[in-house]
Amino acid sequence: MAEDWLALAEILSHAGLGDRVVAWREGAPVDRSTFVADALAWCAAFGALVAGPRVALYIEDGYDFACALFGAWQAGKQVNLPGDTQPATLARLLPQVDACAGNLPGALPWPARTASSGARAPAPIDPTRAGLVVHTSGSSGEPLAIPKTLAQLDSELRALQAERAATEEAWLSAAAELEA
Repeated sequence: MAEDWLALAEILSHAGLGDRVVAWREGAPVDRSTFVADALAWCAAFGALVAGPRVALYIEDGYDFACALFGAWQAGKQVNLPGDTQPATLARLLPQVDACAGNLPGALPWPARTASSGARAPAPIDPTRAGLVVHTSGSSGEPLAIPKTLAQLDSELRALQAERAATEEAWLSAAAELEA
């Protein structure tokens, strides 16, 4: 496991990361300060426009999704992810949330992208609260709502990273044996 692993709850607030590249959009790098500013723009939108704690989020673009997700968490919102955007799924999900964001019916307006993080400094997010609810599609039975804390998500990501590293090591070892 990489020693520089950063917990989800600290991604926006952790100091000392400089302007590291955190994503690529249309072939161009996106640095951390831009990501933080974009997430804080979503945070401001959620804070100003959503009175309740629950938001539904569906965005196909990975970077935009991450900005909205971390912005919602920074605003103290619980993010509900639909298993799909089929009418039956949305009919079950939408009455359970206070607002929608992204590519969902009645979604909040997308915040303007900014180049600076503004006056508000991001705070660490409580890793023990239910930050995410995954709604299954019900394709193999009754649809389920599965709440997850940020600590659970961190644990799952670390396990996946360890598995990926082990698989990569096995492939490299096998390739070296083939070359020998």
